[in-house]
Order: sequence, then C-alpha cells, then structure tokens
Amino acid sequence: MMTNARNIQLHISFNGMSKSECEVEILKAFNSTVHLSFQNPRNTPVKVTMDEAEISSLHVSQNIPQNSPMEVSMSAAKNNQIHLSQAVPMNSPLTWKLEGDVESNQIEVSQNAADDNSPLDCTPECPQEEYVYDYQYADAGHDASNQIEEVKDISTNQIEEEDLPRRQETVQVEENYDYTDYQQEWEQSVGKSRMWSSSRKPRVRGWKMMELVSLNCVLEETWRLVWMFVLESLGQKCLVFVLGVAGKDVLE
Repeated sequence: MMTNARNIQLHISFNGMSKSECEVEILKAFNSTVHLSFQNPRNTPVKVTMDEAEISSLHVSQNIPQNSPMEVSMSAAKNNQIHLSQAVPMNSPLTWKLEGDVESNQIEVSQNAADDNSPLDCTPECPQEEYVYDYQYADAGHDASNQIEEVKDISTNQIEEEDLPRRQETVQVEENYDYTDYQQEWEQSVGKSRMWSSSRKPRVRGWKMMELVSLNCVLEETWRLVWMFVLESLGQKCLVFVLGVAGKDVLE
C-alpha cells in the first residue's frame, strides 16, 4: 500500500507466472504513473485500488490470462487516464468500478475474444464495439464458383491513337564527286611541272656548254704551251747541231 504518492512511476510486469497473486493499493496519488502488465498468467489474479488519485495514469493489461481474474476500482478520482485491457481471457472475468466524477476522467476498457466464463462488468458501463466478420465477403473472395467474369465487347470501342514521335529516318546520302575538277587541277599541276622542267633544261645545257668551252680553252692553251716548249727545244738542238757541223768544217 502506498499513500500520498507524488510524482512517482510504478511498473509491475509478470511473464508466465503461475499460482501467484498481485495486489496494488495506492491512496492519494498525484501526478503519478502506475503500469501493470501480465503475459500468459495462470491462476494469478490481480487487484488494483486507487483512491483519491489526481492527474495520474493507470494502465493494467492481461494477455491470454487463464483463471486469472482482474479487478480494478477507483474512488474520488479527478483528471486521470485509465486504460484496462484483456486479450483472449479464459475463466478470467474483468471487473471495473469507478466512484466519483466520471466526466473528468478519460477511461478505456477493452476485452477481446473472451470466453463465456470471462464476463466484463463495468461501473459505469463500458460498451464494447463488436467486430462482425463478413463471411459472405470472405467466401466470395475465395470461392471460384461465385466469381463471374463479365466479358465485354470491345469491338465498338474507339481507340484514340496518340501522336507518338516517329523514329527519325536516316536518309542515305549519295556521295557524288566531280572528278573533272580534280583532273583539271592534276593537268594544271603537271603542266606547271613540265614548264618548270623545260625552263630548267636550257639552263643546264648552257652551263654544260660553258663548261665545255672553258675546258677546250684550257686544253688549247695547254697544248700551245707544250708545242712552244717542244719547238724551242728542237730549235736549240738544231742550232747546236748546225753550229757544230759548221765549226767542224772550218777546222778542217
């Protein structure tokens, strides 16, 4: 038991407990949070009592309880948030009781898939939203015999053709070359080369003639000198011979 609980947080969790018991009693709680959760409890009842609680939060939940009843009660509660839930309870009734101002508190009580031995008792009442399973819709979704396919006649439908961008056609360009221009240019270039060669030929021949003339002049001069030397040599020898003969005659 807790009294004058202010600004506290209390968390109690049971997981797979068996043959246990949980009882929580709090008096004059202010700005506090109490959280109790039970996973697969068996033969483990839970009882919570909060009196004169103000601006506080209470959360109690059971998941697949077996022979584990839940009992929660509050009195003189103001501006509180209360959340109670049971999932698949078996032989586990849920009892909720509130005394005091109901409008100033936010209350949510839910019980899902409870068996016949797990009644829900709420004061004030806490109506549950029953989920109605649509079996006809499920059968229609899975039974192939109930599915009728409607065949539509599309022969009279008008099909709008969208103007799609056409593929760009590649046009083959024939390459026509005018060979006459090239032939004229070639003949002109050949004519120029011939003119150049013909203009060069006389010059080459003139140079050769000049070289031959100069060579002939050199040869003539050389022979002239040789002949002069030979004649002088012969003249001297003849003169000596004549003088020798003449002197020989005089002496005789």
